[in-house]
Amino acid sequence: MAGFHMSPDEFRRFGREMVDRIADYWERVEELPDEERSKRRIDIEIQSIGAMVRLSRWDMAKGKCETLLSVSGLSPRQQVNALHLLGQCCYRLGKFTVALMAIDRAKEILDEHDELGDLRAN
Repeated sequence: MAGFHMSPDEFRRFGREMVDRIADYWERVEELPDEERSKRRIDIEIQSIGAMVRLSRWDMAKGKCETLLSVSGLSPRQQVNALHLLGQCCYRLGKFTVALMAIDRAKEILDEHDELGDLRAN
């Protein structure tokens, strides 16, 4: 299938995983403290942006990344993930300078936070 980065089976598997994660969140949302709810909402938003990137919806995903990165209180992990997705979108859209700036900022955050070492390979 030209232009798509996932096979239909991969898309189905990814879609089911996303629905399961969202359903798990909604199952427990009332039990979570406000701060944890907010963190989970942001994590779900990052996952939905990741889905847009996998579906080659670069403009839409870029806009969502920019909006998300303007939110105060993102954890360093959330910032790195959002910057990584923004970098991918900008690269695909030919905005190479912005892509490099996003990746450089993500690298700076990783350098400041040793506990995020698992994100370095990505």
